[in-house]
This record gives sequence, structure tokens and C-alpha cells, in this order.
Amino acid sequence: MDTNGHTNVERALVGVVRGEDVEVTRAGAGVVLARHDVSMTQGGGGPIIAGGDVRFHQGGGGPVLARGNVTLEQGLVQTVLAGGTVTVGNRGFVAFALAPRVTVESGGRVLMSVRQAAVFGAAVGVGLLLAAGLRRRRTN
Repeated sequence: MDTNGHTNVERALVGVVRGEDVEVTRAGAGVVLARHDVSMTQGGGGPIIAGGDVRFHQGGGGPVLARGNVTLEQGLVQTVLAGGTVTVGNRGFVAFALAPRVTVESGGRVLMSVRQAAVFGAAVGVGLLLAAGLRRRRTN
């Protein structure tokens, strides 16, 4: 589905949705490409790329790349990379949130944000260095 203005997908399954602003209501979309904002209500999408904000209410999606803010309430998102704020509201879950600011409201959860991912990466790096050092000692 490819339009130049506001695109509304309702009660349907669509492979690819393109538009200025995209609204998905009680529907599913494989890939969502929006020049501006994306709104998902009781629906979901695979990769979502938006030049503006992305809002989920009782929905979810695969990886989300947004230039603006990402807001999630009562839903699940795999990975979010946002230029603005990621807000996870009541009954919302984001596995990985990478943004300048991540806000987790009451009832929301984030598995890893930027700080946790950095600490995890550093710990894995140190662990691999120690394992490599022990392996070298054993072979010498």
C-alpha cells in the first residue's frame, strides 16, 4: 500500500505500508514506512521506520526506528531506536530502548536501555578478554 498523504489501515493484513502519516487500527503490517508519524492501535507491524513520532496503544512491533518520540502503552516492542524520548507506559514492554531519554512509567518495563546495554557490553568484553587470557596460559 503506497500513498502520499495519510494512510489508514483498518482490519487488514498488509505487507508494506508507505505514507506521510500511517495509522494502523486492529490490523497488521509487515513493514511500515512513514515520512512523519505512525500510530498503532490494537495492531502491530514488523520493522517500523518513521520520520516523526511512533505511538502504540494495545499493540506492538518489531524493530522501531523513529526520528521523534516513541510511546508505548499496553503493548510490546522488540527494539526501539529513537531520536527523542522513549516512554513505556502501563503494561508496556520494550526489550531494548536506545534513545537520549527513556522514561518508564508505573507498570512499564524495559529490559535494557542505553546504560544497561553499555554495562552488559563491557562485562561481556571483559569476560571474553579473561577467557582468552586463560586459554593462552593453558596453551603455553
